[in-house]
Amino acid sequence: HWGATGRNAAKQGRYAGFLSWTGTMFEYFMPNLFLPALKGSASSEALYFCLYCQRKRAGRRPFGVSESSYNVFDTNGNYSYKAHGVQALGIKCGLDEEYVASPYSSFLTLTTALKPSLKNIARFLKLRMYGNYGFYEAVDFTNNKNEQKYNVVKSCMVHHVGMSFVSVANVMNWQCMQRRFMRDRTMKGAKNLLEEKIPDASKTAAL
Repeated sequence: HWGATGRNAAKQGRYAGFLSWTGTMFEYFMPNLFLPALKGSASSEALYFCLYCQRKRAGRRPFGVSESSYNVFDTNGNYSYKAHGVQALGIKCGLDEEYVASPYSSFLTLTTALKPSLKNIARFLKLRMYGNYGFYEAVDFTNNKNEQKYNVVKSCMVHHVGMSFVSVANVMNWQCMQRRFMRDRTMKGAKNLLEEKIPDASKTAAL
């Protein structure tokens, strides 16, 4: 069943990986909180593929586009929420029409690219993205032609903060949450699925 799953692959620069529906950081990096990305596997390559495309899309702005609230309000005065992505990673059309970066996305990438992630988190700090409860939800550059202009989304979402804490725990304690998760017999029995290789480059479309 796993092998029969239909998936589209693409490549950018020297990286290749499977496409997701909305090209979010969450879609690529959330599983890595609990599942190891084995060296040379499709899942490992996908993480670097995602990082490359996300950083390329960011330009001079902080990278990390994912599901988050953004600078649009509903009828009750609450921030709206949806998946924001990068077109080079996503199948859904129109993903590059907006640019909303979230700090939690940088926390998700800590175990894959520690130094770039820490530098990116520092960039959020310079944008005054921090309040009494930690980092704010996101910074919205949409509708601002100048990349130096933005709107801070001043809310905090528990599930994004929670994922950030799990990632920090993995960094500081040798992937502790991955090791705990894989101790489960069922998960351990399916570990061979994590060894899948990326498709042959000749079958991967260049974007």
